[in-house]
Amino acid sequence: MTAKDEKRPDHVFAIFGLGSIALCLCVESKERPSSLESMIGPRLVKYTRTLFGTAPSIWRRSATESWSVYNGDWMTQPLEFASMGAYLADSDAPFDRVRIDVGVDILCGIVFLDNASRCVAHVRALTETGRRVLAHIIAASAGNSLVEFEEG
Repeated sequence: MTAKDEKRPDHVFAIFGLGSIALCLCVESKERPSSLESMIGPRLVKYTRTLFGTAPSIWRRSATESWSVYNGDWMTQPLEFASMGAYLADSDAPFDRVRIDVGVDILCGIVFLDNASRCVAHVRALTETGRRVLAHIIAASAGNSLVEFEEG
């Protein structure tokens, strides 16, 4: 069960190479920009911090092994966290209908083109952490002809 001041992210990504510790990107995805809730960013991060601070109930060493009950000592690894609000956007005004108080590090409005065979991601970093993550994502996507980034 999720606490009142927490929100389970729709997507969670581990990003390595941005600093001395891994970064966990927590993403809330909505159909409309206006559907992103007030202060969703901190709530996504809080849920994920709580989740990672809890020992797993089952585990396996590799995909070829069977699952078994986890009964070891649990020690959380240091992590940095960032949040993103993603939504389907209007290409003329991709950020206009987003609440000003969503509290995320990055906004990402997706516009699908050519019968959804490619897309444009309108992105806006709202914090320093968001700028580092966004630069990493754009660099990692260089050469991919199916997605274009337009910073706003």
